[in-house]
Amino acid sequence: MKKRFIVVLLAIFVFSFVRVDAASAENLSVKLAGRILIQTENHGEAWYVNPENNNRYYLARPNDAFSVMSRLGLGISNKDFQALNKDRLEKLAGRILLKVEDSGKAYYINPLSLEINYLGRPNDAFSIMKKLGLGISNADLNKIQESALNLSSFDFSLNPGDDFYDYVNANWVKSNEIPADKSNINTFSMLSDKNYLILKKILESDNKERKIGGSIAQKVLDFYDTGMDTKKIEQAGLGLLADELALVDKIENLDDLAMEMGHIHMVTANPIFELYAGANPENSEVNIASIWQSGLGLPDRDYYLEDKAQFIETRAEYLKYLNNMFALLGGSAETAAKNAQTVIDAETALAKISMSLEDQRIPELTNNLMSLSELESLCPNFNWQSYFKERGLINPGTINVSQKDYLKGVSQLLKSISLADWKIYLKWNVLNGNADYLSKKFVDESFNFYDKFLYGKKEQQSRWKTVVDATNNYLGKPLGELYVKENFSAEAKEKMLELVGNLKISFKERIIGLDWMSGATKQAALKKLEAFGVKIGYPDVWPDYTKLEIKNDSYLANILKVRAFDSNKTINDIGKPVDKNYWWMNPQTVNAYYSPDSNEIVFPAGILQAPFFDVNADDAMNYGGIGMVIGHEMTHGFDDQGRKYDGKGNLKDWWTVTDAANFETKTKVLVGQFNKYSPLPEYNINGELTLGENIADLGGVIISYNAFKKTLNENNNKKIDGFTPGQRFFMSFAQAWKIKSQDEYTKYLIENDPHSPNKYRVNGPLSNFDEFAEAFNLSAGASMMRPQSDRIKIW
Repeated sequence: MKKRFIVVLLAIFVFSFVRVDAASAENLSVKLAGRILIQTENHGEAWYVNPENNNRYYLARPNDAFSVMSRLGLGISNKDFQALNKDRLEKLAGRILLKVEDSGKAYYINPLSLEINYLGRPNDAFSIMKKLGLGISNADLNKIQESALNLSSFDFSLNPGDDFYDYVNANWVKSNEIPADKSNINTFSMLSDKNYLILKKILESDNKERKIGGSIAQKVLDFYDTGMDTKKIEQAGLGLLADELALVDKIENLDDLAMEMGHIHMVTANPIFELYAGANPENSEVNIASIWQSGLGLPDRDYYLEDKAQFIETRAEYLKYLNNMFALLGGSAETAAKNAQTVIDAETALAKISMSLEDQRIPELTNNLMSLSELESLCPNFNWQSYFKERGLINPGTINVSQKDYLKGVSQLLKSISLADWKIYLKWNVLNGNADYLSKKFVDESFNFYDKFLYGKKEQQSRWKTVVDATNNYLGKPLGELYVKENFSAEAKEKMLELVGNLKISFKERIIGLDWMSGATKQAALKKLEAFGVKIGYPDVWPDYTKLEIKNDSYLANILKVRAFDSNKTINDIGKPVDKNYWWMNPQTVNAYYSPDSNEIVFPAGILQAPFFDVNADDAMNYGGIGMVIGHEMTHGFDDQGRKYDGKGNLKDWWTVTDAANFETKTKVLVGQFNKYSPLPEYNINGELTLGENIADLGGVIISYNAFKKTLNENNNKKIDGFTPGQRFFMSFAQAWKIKSQDEYTKYLIENDPHSPNKYRVNGPLSNFDEFAEAFNLSAGASMMRPQSDRIKIW
């Protein structure tokens, strides 16, 4: 056994690798089984090919890899190294040995002379290896299936019952640096980076269809090219935006202001409020005109109103940003400073009447249906007739005013704030909403405040990434149509449908077994669950962009054209049936969602990648990854918001009074649990703001685990990598949510994001889950676990 160990598991296959660089993935996996590979192109990142499954396991850079190697029983000991005789050297010819006891001294066995050549420690060995033609290329390495579980990320010195997130991810956090152009690095961002390269290839390809005027390829590629033409953008300066700003100057009264706001909302920005087509909360089959508060330059109203040190500093930096941007428009420094203060004052006034983030999550508060005449009575100082006419909406019909008190307050502000100040505020919205599409001086100022100060980024990302982002934002569906042609398989969709079906069965069993819910409410819940719609990969019917004209002339012109196109679409949708084929995310997006007004769960192709999903991975990995995501989105249909909608997506109470009270009692405990978590000193999670996502995380992991257990049988209920299937499920779950963030970004998330920071999305739910404790044989007093009497199970 020991001899086999040395010959197979320890050796790095290199020399003979030169002769198989054209081999198939399957042949490479078999040929390299039991060996360690070092990537010469990545400065020596090390991988181990497991002979049991021919998957590759990441060992980290050699100097960091030895704890993982020791755990896997890899490497060669000093004793075995000294015992190398001629027979053994012949078997090891052409390979590299790493001595784990000497922190990775590397030796190469010359196949011609059988001499042992010292290569140095791994970080010093690559210049010699390259000269000898050793190592493995990235292209060949990628032919070998990667292990679903990244053991190099684990810190096995920790107790999983103390901090499971750190147990799984601590070494990954230590060994990875946040790129200078990012505020954080996580699983989602790493998959997005992979998609960046795919999308870049598409956008820079010589697509033959591009020559066909009006084709999807022509529109998308021309849009991208204009964004990449920085020389033309610099020459244009303000360009078309100067004309838009001039239109604001022509406003002479409040009637003009309402009409100009209609134009601004159509092409440049959303000051004061946003108008869109949304499903009627009481009849989800039909779109109605919907109005939502808008128009703040800072993330939320609290940034203007509260005196936290973070907010005071942010207001000061925002004032500097305003001043700098107005200065770039020309005029005196005094005028720029005055305009900056005018905007701060106007936005502070709007913040005072704005609905809080917490209240925005309560559907009953944002369901305020009214007629045009009722809207005019609510906000009489705004000329709604002129506004709707400019938007092309002659008869708005029923209107949902999501924040009634806000619009009532806006009417008062239209009189108390001077017309001159409103014009400055509108100009600011036009400028700020388009700064990223102007010349470098505007882009730099926008980056310095929003990305650098607020989010903690150190430098701007490459121009091509910025323009890929813009293409995604404005032409995401047409770009997605090109993306899925080569980046999504029927096999993946079939496997996902199987997973969704199994989780629906699991959720059904959970509902039936609830001890706090009456039979009547259970039947209604089961009816809603059965009515769930499921969308996977990409739309069955693609949106029609025939009428959108994109030219290879002006970046800003194309931006404004797409905005006008989208505005016309939303206006045309008002009063018409809801399009059941529409997706609210692009296929290439690494995310998923649940829509309460259509009662559907949606999984774009972008998230259907490892570590969330892999058709070749064991069930534990897929159920712990994408299975939990599926369960999470399903549970949103029954969280504190989703539970208020029925199976058709209508805002309708289907709960008994007692069952609703039982639900709220449980959720209050969950709020209290998360209120106590402090991701940073003096920064606690807002349990009310994050309640819906915390419910979904808790339900998601429970529902997915119950579904996963049904897959186990005598053939697959065995250890892999030394861990049981149950343990691998929870490891997969924790691995998928790894993140490393700048403190600025973490603070931003705590204040604004309805999701808890990732570490607590793992430890929080698991601290309530008995099966997790059982899987790792945790003691009753394990520090991460909540006392048995305090453990929460809702769904």
